[in-house]
Amino acid sequence: MPRPLAAPPARWLARAGAATARSRAVTACSTAPRLATLRRSTSTSTVSTSPTSTTSTTSPTTTSPTKTAPTQSTSWTRSLTPACSLQDLAFQLFDVLDIERTVLAASPRFQAHTRDVVESALSTAQQVALRHYLPHNRKSDLQEPTFDPATGKVAIIPEVKAALEQFRAAGLCAAHADEDLGGMQLPSTVTNALMVPFYAANIGTASYTFLTTAAGNMLRKYGSRQQMERYLAPMLEGRFTGTMSMSETQAGSSLGDIATKAVRRADGTYAIVGKKMWISGGEHDLSENIVNMVLAKVVGPEAPNHTPAGVKSISLFVVPKFRVNPDGSLGPRNGVSLGGLNKKLGWRGTTNCGELLFGEQGECVGELLGEEGKGLSVMFTMMNEARITIGFIAAALAYAGFAASVSYASERGQGRAVDNKDPASPPVLIKDHPDVRRMLLLQQSYAEGALALCLYASRLVDRTHQAAPDADPALLKREALLLDVLTPIVKSWPSQWCLESNSTAIQVHGGYGYTRDFAVEQHYRSARLNMIHEGTNGIQSLDLLGRKMLAMKGLPVLLDAVRGAVEDARAAPFADAALQRRAQLLAEAADRLERTTAALANAPLKTALANSHEYLNMAGFTVVAWMWLAQETAAARKLAGAASGGLGPDETDFLRAKRRASRYFFAYELPRTKPQAELLQSLDDVLLDAEF
Repeated sequence: MPRPLAAPPARWLARAGAATARSRAVTACSTAPRLATLRRSTSTSTVSTSPTSTTSTTSPTTTSPTKTAPTQSTSWTRSLTPACSLQDLAFQLFDVLDIERTVLAASPRFQAHTRDVVESALSTAQQVALRHYLPHNRKSDLQEPTFDPATGKVAIIPEVKAALEQFRAAGLCAAHADEDLGGMQLPSTVTNALMVPFYAANIGTASYTFLTTAAGNMLRKYGSRQQMERYLAPMLEGRFTGTMSMSETQAGSSLGDIATKAVRRADGTYAIVGKKMWISGGEHDLSENIVNMVLAKVVGPEAPNHTPAGVKSISLFVVPKFRVNPDGSLGPRNGVSLGGLNKKLGWRGTTNCGELLFGEQGECVGELLGEEGKGLSVMFTMMNEARITIGFIAAALAYAGFAASVSYASERGQGRAVDNKDPASPPVLIKDHPDVRRMLLLQQSYAEGALALCLYASRLVDRTHQAAPDADPALLKREALLLDVLTPIVKSWPSQWCLESNSTAIQVHGGYGYTRDFAVEQHYRSARLNMIHEGTNGIQSLDLLGRKMLAMKGLPVLLDAVRGAVEDARAAPFADAALQRRAQLLAEAADRLERTTAALANAPLKTALANSHEYLNMAGFTVVAWMWLAQETAAARKLAGAASGGLGPDETDFLRAKRRASRYFFAYELPRTKPQAELLQSLDDVLLDAEF
């Protein structure tokens, strides 16, 4: 029986550096090696497997259920850990996406990197996650941050700051950044993959670095040289953290209704006055400074109390917690104060500001980022990247739940086979029951399908944003449009359906899944937040159908990509009848999506958009089926080559499991699109007529 949560089981730590044959072990020391050294050396050395973080506390444990003697598990499942599978990440990056050719060799920015560098970085990331993030995951959930109004201070368990220091020491804060800024200049496809173990191990702690990266990317793109030196450089060093400060109590997702003002000052800076809500990472003592990216409406000093209506005056401002002097030293507090913390369902280790106050306790000075009136366009440059990140977080949490389910089902004995009539025979492991296998296949197909989708979108980011000078402009335009089309799906499908995967993980654990003694209930609570982060799924559905499909005419480029995968599978010399059949099923699903989109395009706009949420689901299942066909094609290719040797039993089992999960998704999940298409093509208007 899996033990109640405390320190991670030793078996997880022992797997950290050995999930793939090519992974390089890191130097045995108190911290993982800096990523910047990986390009110079990928030599193999040993690594200690004992955790260095303080053992977390847990709630009182319930009585553990009786277990049978564990049997030998299928070899491929041994690569699973609570911090994801390096074997799967390597397969997705190198066999499915072929990033050596399509990313690393395709852009001068990345050509110095090799597969060994990427796999060494992945190994380092997983070890840091297992050793320093996972051990306090439960503790930070049970002992969430607290706020003392008398002092204005927030108290956070010390393990969080220690983990962030290990992240910084490994060079992960700047893995994505330019070499001249101290970074490793890794592609987004790789840096997003590096974060998966952290999201799976402890999203509450990992969120601080994700928010900082997002804020830093805006500074890198729109900031002046002075702003980058003053704010971005210490963020990349891990000394400053960052936030996104958009939401307000009265506005919610309707940003045109925000009331925070930016009053022009004579020196070219702005006095920021207002209140923000739901700001993750807005107050803490985990870093020397916090750089807030604040949306506010610009007003002149002649009318400081006037708040313009709409979005035209919205601008984006860099607002540090402490002012930064010209020499880089910290100045006085900058009039940013905390009014209270929200107590959220999940991500409890992340501070979430119920009220972040600007200008109530002293003058708050902000610097314009970009141009006046262009705040939303600047913010949404970051927002689209953040939406892809939310997809990764959802996939990672589903992965963690899947790993826990496989572990539990491989040790928990209960019941007997239906054809066994001997009541005296020993119980079988629950993983041998068909219904439990159904739940495990659902989790695998959702988690690995979502991860494949997020990585594919990340590759599009690299190919469109960091293309070679001689890249085909027409191809770049098509890939940029495909990224635009996929982004709302990348954010929404994982956030909704990986939540279902986490719910299923609770069910696999039976009654124990509903207690705090096992991680799956915490995974579920944290996963539930993803549907509202970075724009609700309802907003994403309106964006997908109304803007990306109807206004931007994005469907053809999506269908071309899907049908290209179908033809690749059909034309492959190793394609057997099963792969051919699934290629045909995807072709039919693409045709359904095309007919459905045409029907909605010819409908009254209100009717079409009223049904956008179901359209998002239909498009999502079609796209994830595309991801599964691509994975199965890659797996079939490798298995066909194994006839002449070269694959070990673990990799063979892993590839067969990929094909089995694809078979499940096409048989049990893709058929959802048939009734969805029927409903959407009927142009039902009940959502317009309903009254409450």
